[in-house]
Amino acid sequence: FFGYLVKPSGGIYWFANLYRPDEPSHKKLAGTSSDAWKRHLLDLFSSDIDLIGEIIEATQSEIGVYPIHDIPTMPTWHRGPVALIGDTVHAVSPSAGQGASLALEDALIIAKCMREIPDTERAFAAYERLRRERVEKVVAYSRRIGNSKTAGPIARRFRDLVMPFALKHFANSNAHTWLYTYHVDWDEKVPA
Repeated sequence: FFGYLVKPSGGIYWFANLYRPDEPSHKKLAGTSSDAWKRHLLDLFSSDIDLIGEIIEATQSEIGVYPIHDIPTMPTWHRGPVALIGDTVHAVSPSAGQGASLALEDALIIAKCMREIPDTERAFAAYERLRRERVEKVVAYSRRIGNSKTAGPIARRFRDLVMPFALKHFANSNAHTWLYTYHVDWDEKVPA
């Protein structure tokens, strides 16, 4: 999967999600030069549109390589006077673009709970109760998106053939409303 963004200045940010059935070590990733990555990516995307190769070829900066992971939500979100929020308790892969949003939602919810429930332990338990279901749903959704972007060669060809038809006939503009229009009402009371 290859994605890119053209800035108004003309600069291009790009990324590629690669199918890797094996998990390369951090040392191996760090030891591979940008030129080697460039050659690999040019080969990998050689059968795609020419623009992808042109973008990769024109890249002058170092190519950063990072494995993408999520972390299943932790069984314990709080203990004593400490509560975890954001990536410390539910790290989500970047595929859905929701990591920072979830952390901000957590911060608002925990603040509301602490405002309304004087006992810290009970406030943190309420925070977890209010957040866990949504967070786990977003983490799972992001994992599915990431997995679909890094399909193997056969699945990729099938996906690319079916996608235009599926988008034209089955896409629903409200399908992601639950994800992108979530709202924390600051004035709403925390349910008992």
